[in-house]
Amino acid sequence: MKTRLQQIATAVGLGTLAACGTAGEMEEPPASAEAKAVQPTPESELVGQGEAMAESLCAGCHAVGLSGESPHPDAIPFRRLASLYPVETLAEPLAEGIVVGHPDMPEWAFEPEQIDALLAYLQTVQVPAEADETAPIVDLAGEGQALAESLCAGCHAIGLEGESPNSEAMPFRQVSWSYPVEALAQPLAEGTLVAHPRMPQWDFEPQQIDALLAYMETVQVPEEG
Repeated sequence: MKTRLQQIATAVGLGTLAACGTAGEMEEPPASAEAKAVQPTPESELVGQGEAMAESLCAGCHAVGLSGESPHPDAIPFRRLASLYPVETLAEPLAEGIVVGHPDMPEWAFEPEQIDALLAYLQTVQVPAEADETAPIVDLAGEGQALAESLCAGCHAIGLEGESPNSEAMPFRQVSWSYPVEALAQPLAEGTLVAHPRMPQWDFEPQQIDALLAYMETVQVPEEG
């Protein structure tokens, strides 16, 4: 009988130990100043989420950090994006799923919070072109090709062959069939060029316009028939 009572007492004691303590006693001790200091801020959390996305979804083709070459030769290193256009201008095409940075790039469907995270991370890895020792030296047409691949290839065929992904978007090689390529300079500068209904309204700098038109000139083909 005593043994049985001891067993019951032991069980009750353990149960009481698990449930005992006032609200004040059960409160966790306040975090130390050092612990508070390492707590990530919302912005750093956003950047961290963006970095994880870049490493998971993009690093197979792009160099996603502050150094190194892209595994895919046609994929621009993320740190060089700002040398072509403001990083924030990628928000709309990412939301619409029309960003094609290179021919093998999948068409991702990002949620708004994912776009915010990815752009927050991209901003942290931008470097001046002169500071990027591994950046290739490209001519004006090469810069224009990078722009076309990043901003236009989701809708337009930008090379010497192939159909446009968007049936309403003119292949770049056929632009001169309708008007001189240089005639695009003014509408590109004014943000009034709308080549098809889904086309975003880009805000290009003069150097970007020169580069894009220089590239487009290299892919024009004689009009058929």
